[in-house]
Amino acid sequence: MSNDAIKLMEKWEKRKTSFYNRMKKDIISGYFDKEMEHVIRSLFKVKEAYPTSSCSGRLLIISSRVPWKKRNVKIVYKTHEINESLKQEVLDKIFESEDENLWLYLQPPIIHISCSNLETATELIKLARNTGFKESKIFMKTGTGWHLELKGKELLVVPIKLEGTLLFEKEKLEMVIEETLRIFNDFKDKIIKFEIAIKNTLIK
Repeated sequence: MSNDAIKLMEKWEKRKTSFYNRMKKDIISGYFDKEMEHVIRSLFKVKEAYPTSSCSGRLLIISSRVPWKKRNVKIVYKTHEINESLKQEVLDKIFESEDENLWLYLQPPIIHISCSNLETATELIKLARNTGFKESKIFMKTGTGWHLELKGKELLVVPIKLEGTLLFEKEKLEMVIEETLRIFNDFKDKIIKFEIAIKNTLIK
């Protein structure tokens, strides 16, 4: 290995340690997404890889005429976690809101990873796609490694209220929320499957 290659590897290892220490700090502070903790810890055990950011998927209620424009968007409700009262929480937020426009917005899980070599990057993408992260790809190669984006394909954007008018009767709105929560729950299953695949394939 050349001196330049050694220096690059040392730089990569230093960044891995820095991101690992940041993860530990975020877990202690409560900032870390709990649903991602086990899979992120497993990724740090892969010698040639480390995660740089992650999200287990988010369910949001957004107040905006068009939610894909970030300007003037207000988040009425947001959660990463599923609990027994979640359906009622979402319903309450919708009916309590005085905003003119409301959208139910479900974002899929996403993980960004840096790999020190192409072989590991390729294997991680394969594992991710096989466990449900269908939009996974290498999006950049830099001096700090091969950078991956692992992402689910599911994205749900449903208008709930427009110009002050609710678009669903309560019973049908409950059906929409139930289906949203079913997809949200599938996200968690995929994260677990990906973690198991990492442990079985890449951790030595």
